[in-house]
Formats: sequence, structure tokens, C-alpha cells
Amino acid sequence: MAERDVLIRRLAARALTRPANVLTGAAVAATGIALDLWPLYPVAGAVYLGLSVTSFFSVNEARNVLHAERGPRVALPAAESLRLVDPEIRQRYDEARTEEGRVREALAQSPVELPEVEVELTGLMSDVGGLCQRADRVLAYLTSVNEPRVRADRERAAAQAQDAEPDLAPTLNETVAALDQQIETIEAMGRDLDRFDAQMTQLTSSLGAIRGQVARLAIEATPDASARVLDQVASARAYVSGLAQHLDELGEHH
Repeated sequence: MAERDVLIRRLAARALTRPANVLTGAAVAATGIALDLWPLYPVAGAVYLGLSVTSFFSVNEARNVLHAERGPRVALPAAESLRLVDPEIRQRYDEARTEEGRVREALAQSPVELPEVEVELTGLMSDVGGLCQRADRVLAYLTSVNEPRVRADRERAAAQAQDAEPDLAPTLNETVAALDQQIETIEAMGRDLDRFDAQMTQLTSSLGAIRGQVARLAIEATPDASARVLDQVASARAYVSGLAQHLDELGEHH
């Protein structure tokens, strides 16, 4: 389950079990029982639900859940603990982590409290770490494959299949099909690594834009500020998740 989903569930549970919410609703219900006024029963339920919803959307409650959950399960692994073999992928990841640190500094100094942005940012960087690890594995596979040799083997098997005896032709044709699939996978992986490089550049730029939005709050605190920043982070997660899915699908074929 994604970190963001875990935090939302914990925030909902906290709101539903908050003593002030439960006791207030129970007090109204008790009054209804004591006075034998059944119309107070639904009022008690409405009061309880209303207080719970208010707590769920409370910035302070979100911050409390965020702080409580900042443990090994949701924390992003330290840069040095993330195993990345390729130096260029490592550099891309380090650039994103550096910009993330700047965003967090801006959040800490912001006059507007944005705990939900911090939660989404944690999820984003967790996705980025996973994406870089996938790209690292893809590159390791490509490095281990001799593409010219694969293409030469394919051409040789295709030529042999043309003049092969009937009992040998099916085997050679299957070999050609398997080599065609391997070549297709190699080409697709190469394209996705190019996309990874471009999107990591876009991601780092997006983090810079998010930091700028947060910094603007010092002079322009508007009611929709949190939503705008959160939308930018969510958009960044969307294309990171999309590329990660591509790399996962490719990984299943080799």
C-alpha cells in the first residue's frame, strides 16, 4: 500500500476515534436517552460525523499523523543506502534529492502549514527512488547483452531457415522469433531509458517550481495555495509512476 494511502487511513481512524468527537456525540445521545427524546439520536450521529469530518480535514491533525508516521516504514531511504550501480542514474537521483531538500526547507519556513504536501512529497520521492532502481536494473540488463551479436545470430538463423530441412526449419523459425522478441525488448528498453533521463530532468525542474510556489506563500497566502502546490506534486507523481510502470512491464519480458 502506498505511503499516502496509509497516512490517509490513519488520519481517518484518528478523526473517528478522537475522544472529543466520540464524547460529544455520546453526550447528545445520552441526553436523548435520559429525556426519552428519540429525535436527538440522529442529531447525536450528525454531531459525531460532523466533528469527525472537521478533524479529518484539520491541518493540525494531518501534521500530527505525519509526524507520528515518520518512521522506517514511510521514510525515504537515505541516498547512500539506495543501491544504484550506474553513476549517471545515481547523479540523477542525487539531483532530485537535493531539490527535495530545498523544498522541505521552504516548507519549514512557509507561513502556511502544508502537512498534506509533505505527505505527498514523501510519496513522490519514494516513487523516484523506486524508479531509479528500476532504471538501474534495466541498464544493467542492456549492458549485459551484446546487441550486435544478437542481431547477427538472428540474421544467421533466418538465412539457415530458408534452406533448412523440414525437420530443422521449425526450430530455426522459433529461434528467429525468440531473437526478434529479444531485439524488440532491447529497443523498447533503450527508448524508456531515454524517457527516464528526460523525465528526471523534468522532475527536478518541477521540484524547483514547487519550491517557488511554496516560497511565494510568504508574500501571497491565498486560500487555494495548498491545493495548487499539492496538485503540482501529484502531477509529478503521475508521470513518475507512468514511467515506472513501463519499466516494470519491460522487466517482465527479459
